[in-house]
Amino acid sequence: MRRALSSMFGVVLMAGAAKAGIADSPVPLLNGSPAVTVYSISGVITENSLGTYVSCTSTDKVPINVGVELFGPAGGGPVNNAAATYVAVAPGQTAMFGTSASLGSVG
Repeated sequence: MRRALSSMFGVVLMAGAAKAGIADSPVPLLNGSPAVTVYSISGVITENSLGTYVSCTSTDKVPINVGVELFGPAGGGPVNNAAATYVAVAPGQTAMFGTSASLGSVG
């Protein structure tokens, strides 16, 4: 089955009014801290055992929290809970996020 997903990255957040879709959905709190949207990808594909993977590298001088939200093609709220799956990324380190589980090391 083929699903198109949009993703949104949050790092230290800022909330807004909730409506429907990536443009209207409030950015979640990561570890209780407000975040901002740093980058959005308009569409990725997940089909059978193939997934899309995105790496996020911190260029900050202090650790940051990074999360990814996925939105379905029909709009609405996110299909995952970024506040529950965010990772702390140390300066110069990279975190990898995927639309499906990997079978080995990616990257």
